[in-house]
Amino acid sequence: MNIKTEVWSPASPILHSVFDPFIAATGMHIYVILCNDDENGDAYDAYGASVQCYDTVTEARSFRLAVTENMGSTYGASAVTLGDCIYLVGGFDKLCAEYNIHTDTWRSLESCLQVRIFGSTAVFGGKIVLLGGGTNAEDLGRTETDSVECYDVDKNEWRDMELKLPVSMCGGHYAIVVNVAT
Repeated sequence: MNIKTEVWSPASPILHSVFDPFIAATGMHIYVILCNDDENGDAYDAYGASVQCYDTVTEARSFRLAVTENMGSTYGASAVTLGDCIYLVGGFDKLCAEYNIHTDTWRSLESCLQVRIFGSTAVFGGKIVLLGGGTNAEDLGRTETDSVECYDVDKNEWRDMELKLPVSMCGGHYAIVVNVAT
């Protein structure tokens, strides 16, 4: 979509079709991330992740394969961008993994404090905020929470926040709006 004209226009197609990708943007690039199947055909166990990058200025697409140690299950995780890195957080395995767009590498970080299946993420004050989500892997995340936790990238640590959501939610989308005087 052209923000100035508010008109949608077609862009070049993605390099190959994907199912259930993570989408993130940083700078003038949009990233489509798909975690690869493991040897048992489990599409959510990340033994590596294919990353497609779309340059919104040149409309060029590129394909990358960032190999990583097993991060664990990515099912129910969510993606968020902070600086020049993309983070996959939450899900069945309390995942916290960082993709560096410059080095094309993944690294596993400190796990979230609790299971958060289809929780939502936002960046606020240079930290990653993980809100709500399903907390019971046995019922596929149908047990919802109103809790919020925060990840400090510099310290590689999570902490519970006293802040609670108005209602318990799973699979919702949240936005953080800061009132800035102009």
